[in-house]
Amino acid sequence: IAVAGLHVVMQGYDNDAEETELSVVTIDQQQFLKTGERGFFDDEGFLVVKDVDRLLKGEVLRTHRAEAAALAAVEAERLKQEEELRKKEEEAKMAEEERKRKEQEAAAAAAAASAAAAAALAAEEAEKQRAEEERLAALEQQRREELEAQKRAEEDRLLGEKKAAEMRAAREYAEAAKLSGIDASFFAKVNERLQSIEERTSQIEQGIAMKHRKELEEMKKRLAEMELEKKIADEEAVSARTVTGVAASSPILMEVNMKEIENNVMSAADAAEASNVSMTRATGAMADSKETGDPDETTQYALEAAAAAMQAAASAQAVAEFTRSVVKAAPPKPEIIEEEKLVGKTPDEYKVEKRVRVNFEEIENAMRNHPGVKNAMAYGSKTDPNEEYQAAVICVAVQPKRGARCSQGWLRLHAQSVLPAHLVPSRYYVVDRFPEYRHELAECENPEVTFLNARKRHTKVNAPQWSPPVPVSPKSDAGGNSKATK
Repeated sequence: IAVAGLHVVMQGYDNDAEETELSVVTIDQQQFLKTGERGFFDDEGFLVVKDVDRLLKGEVLRTHRAEAAALAAVEAERLKQEEELRKKEEEAKMAEEERKRKEQEAAAAAAAASAAAAAALAAEEAEKQRAEEERLAALEQQRREELEAQKRAEEDRLLGEKKAAEMRAAREYAEAAKLSGIDASFFAKVNERLQSIEERTSQIEQGIAMKHRKELEEMKKRLAEMELEKKIADEEAVSARTVTGVAASSPILMEVNMKEIENNVMSAADAAEASNVSMTRATGAMADSKETGDPDETTQYALEAAAAAMQAAASAQAVAEFTRSVVKAAPPKPEIIEEEKLVGKTPDEYKVEKRVRVNFEEIENAMRNHPGVKNAMAYGSKTDPNEEYQAAVICVAVQPKRGARCSQGWLRLHAQSVLPAHLVPSRYYVVDRFPEYRHELAECENPEVTFLNARKRHTKVNAPQWSPPVPVSPKSDAGGNSKATK
């Protein structure tokens, strides 16, 4: 039985396309609505309902629904397989990144070892060069001592010849005086006077020679001290260069003020050069003093050399200490502000607060790099706002992209892979919109409730119910002998 007319809804069912397809039929370019019943017209022209075909219709609908459920299960299995494949690809990608990171660390360690070996080789070469310089200096010193001994022997020979000539002259004068008849008492007085002059001259010469030898020994002692100080300064400079080279090649993070290091190194080099010049002048003055007999100039040059050596040693020590302090310094840590506050009345009780300054923009930029995040906003929040000394935790609210899925586990894993430990958020919220100011997120109890848009609910429309235009009794719904007007 199919019906048509003014009181029949011909559009079908709003919420069931299958029901509409099965219930509407077109005959002679006119649409009829199936009632789901069978019947016939009797001899008098009345419509007689023969049987109800609702069971068959329900069976067809159940068959269609079972087929739809099977298709949905197949689609779900396909999505599950795609998700597992994506997870395996991500795990493989993470394993590859881990392998590359280990290779980079191994390469950095090899480079550091090579740099350390090169620095050790340079230090050994510098040590050999210093030993060669010391050997050459010792040979030069030995040659100078031999020259000084030869000069002293020559001076002693000339002095002996001079004394012998004076004695010969005195004897000749005495013989001439004796021949000329000079009085013996006068001759004795002259001879005694000459002897006293010779003794006085000898004493003066011995005093001068002793004073000269004493000054020479003091100069040698000062030169030895300056050589020792120069050696120590060179060793400090070599060790500073070695440590600086190793620190520069080691793969760690440091804050180094290269301008200050360069200034200290330049001042140490200038002081060492001045020390070498002063030492050369002092050595030359000591060699010349034996010929000129002027110890004041030698003493002045020696004092200048000693002062220059002390300045060089102090500069080298300053460079070494500064370099060690720079190299041995740990990588810069986040800024921590420590305060001491009196908790009770007892003077021995204090409370120490440690505060870490966090850059929210760095956290937000890291979270925006997640493939499913459109925007992010980080803020600090306390678990109990009424607690005064409670430490705040880092929270982040993310706005997902259209159609993307953002779970807290994936967001936390992404943050731990790109952020340092002290910047990893403790709480993650998924919202649809952001407030104008950051503190509004911190003040609300649950951002997911406050800043989540209301979801649109699907309205369920029941299937239209058709009833004949002529009133009939409820018993006619059972079928069998109900009649309706034509």
